[in-house]
Amino acid sequence: MSLSVIVLAAGKGERMNSKKPKVFHHVGNHPMIYHVLDVAKTLNPTFLSIILSKKLTSLKTEINQKYKKVLFAIQQKQLGTADAVNAAFNNKNICQSDVTLILYADTPLISNQTLKKCIAKFKSKKMDLCILSMRPKNANHSYGRLQMVGSQLKKIIEKSELQGDQKKNEFCNSGIMIIKTDLLSKNLKRIDNNNNKKEFYLTDIVEIMSEANFKVGCEECGFVETLGVNDKTDLSLVEEEFQIQARKNFLKQGVTLIDPDTVYFSYDTQIGKDVVIHPNVYFGPG
Repeated sequence: MSLSVIVLAAGKGERMNSKKPKVFHHVGNHPMIYHVLDVAKTLNPTFLSIILSKKLTSLKTEINQKYKKVLFAIQQKQLGTADAVNAAFNNKNICQSDVTLILYADTPLISNQTLKKCIAKFKSKKMDLCILSMRPKNANHSYGRLQMVGSQLKKIIEKSELQGDQKKNEFCNSGIMIIKTDLLSKNLKRIDNNNNKKEFYLTDIVEIMSEANFKVGCEECGFVETLGVNDKTDLSLVEEEFQIQARKNFLKQGVTLIDPDTVYFSYDTQIGKDVVIHPNVYFGPG
């Protein structure tokens, strides 16, 4: 089964209130988009495509210095996630893959293990589309809700479209999906923008395919891995979770942390077992 990965990185990021593009803000001293690309590469995709906006085309050179064999596509206007994914198909090579995994450059905590588990379920259950799902820790969130009938996922309802009891549903969409490439290409054309924001929602493909009797399901993962970043508050929460996980990993590896909550690591920090780290220590990159 050949795999293509599409990483959506064209968001405006206006709520970051920064001159730096959102996806280049750091978590563990590593740009968010690089966290996602690093994980994507561990899956050995046949094609790895990044979707940028016209304003972010200058980033291609910087990304190419670190990731040599990535494809780039430009979303000409910010018309929603379905429109962004559709831009990837301007490169016909994508169509040659059997399945496509869609990731987000502002969701840097997603793990190789979770993605492999999702892909494995997609294959074993012979699905046409599999959504990575989760349950947020609190009710104040912007995630779309999953409407299930047995094991079949019928539709995803965006927060702005929720009505009545739909708002009580805790089963939510992470945005990440794996789908047969030919079905993705065909059904993107069937998505319209008849919604409050007048955008083309990729999530609409779930209802389109389910109504056409394709096998649509989901694989649940922990909420933390799906944390997305929209503003600096979100960024601080993701950094906090990154550090919590790093501390746990080093403790398991035999490192002694006298006061774990006061030690901060970078994405590439390496420590041997039986090393003792005292309080208030910060490891920079390298």
